[in-house]
Amino acid sequence: MAHERSRFGFRPNTVQDVWHLPENTKIGKFATGAMCSSDESRFKLSTCDRVWRCRGERSAACNILQHDRFGSGSVTNLWTKVQRGKAKRGKAQRGKAQRGKAQRGKAQRGKAQRGKAQRGKAQRGKAKRGKAQRGKAQRGKAQRGKAQRGKAQRGKAQRGKAQRGKAQRGKAQRDLFIERFCMTGGSSPIGYLKAWQTNLYLSADAEKVREALSEGIAAATMFMSNKLTEVSQTQLRVAFDGDAVLFSDESERIFKAQGLDGFFQHERDNEDVLLDRGPLKDFLASLGKLQKKFYAKGHRLDCPIRTYLVTARSAASSGIRALKTLRAWGLETDEALFLAGAPKGPMLEKIRPHIYFDDQMFHVEGAAEMGTVAAHVPYGIAQKHPHKKSLNTGK
Repeated sequence: MAHERSRFGFRPNTVQDVWHLPENTKIGKFATGAMCSSDESRFKLSTCDRVWRCRGERSAACNILQHDRFGSGSVTNLWTKVQRGKAKRGKAQRGKAQRGKAQRGKAQRGKAQRGKAQRGKAQRGKAKRGKAQRGKAQRGKAQRGKAQRGKAQRGKAQRGKAQRGKAQRGKAQRDLFIERFCMTGGSSPIGYLKAWQTNLYLSADAEKVREALSEGIAAATMFMSNKLTEVSQTQLRVAFDGDAVLFSDESERIFKAQGLDGFFQHERDNEDVLLDRGPLKDFLASLGKLQKKFYAKGHRLDCPIRTYLVTARSAASSGIRALKTLRAWGLETDEALFLAGAPKGPMLEKIRPHIYFDDQMFHVEGAAEMGTVAAHVPYGIAQKHPHKKSLNTGK
């Protein structure tokens, strides 16, 4: 190889005669141009002598001596063939190496693709299993919810059945004459009240009571006392508060806004102006109609129904307007008690009504403490501004 490089190193500056090869022919590691030249015009296998000549000068005949001890052909041709064979083998080896590299790359890409496909398949399988598990969990949850709702509904139905049985037994024990009876299965009965022309709706459910009041039906929330007093067995006694029960909450609003002095001044200025109706006005009117039937038969003193007005108003300053309003409506109460701010509990204990109606929980709780069954009427401004114990007047 060193000899080859030394021969080709002088090519551009020496004679351009000996070899004429196709353009870009590759000899060994050296590529020729249109012409490849050599300094060897005489070849020997025994010695290596060189004859140098100038550009364009031909070799003398005496300097040309052919040696062909190895048969036909020449050393130049042999050397060229050797170099071309070597080039072909190198090209074949490089092609083989490139094909091997391509095959290895293809194998690696195939392996990577198969791995990616396997991972994708595993992930899809995992996702499917997760989806199946979530679906199973959701179905289980839905089934448990359905079972719980069914259990709750059965329990509700059983309690309703028990309550109806209790109501029927109570009716039988007390010998009550009840013709109309409605069992709603736990749904709201408010829609039926107007159709039945209900005069009074009592319930322990405050929301249903508010719903009834919004429909214009007299209603109140029941509160039972732990200390029950003995009541009359021959006479029904019903006691009412005035403002926001029989009357509107107009005066109560004045009291909340202007205080006691403003309330008294307002009542004096409007003494001849009737109060607006309150939520239980129609119930008092219904009781009055029943009373008049007994009055017509001469049972005024021993009438089995007796009504009471128990109000914190004072008789001298603000009670007159309340009485004038009742008379203008054609209504009356058998007794009217103007307490001028005094507690109502002790007075109710003496009256011993079967039920007492008030719009303020302060008075309802006070009545219950004295053993009176009280009912709260959730109406008027007092629901937004609860009554304080220190302010026991003006209503």
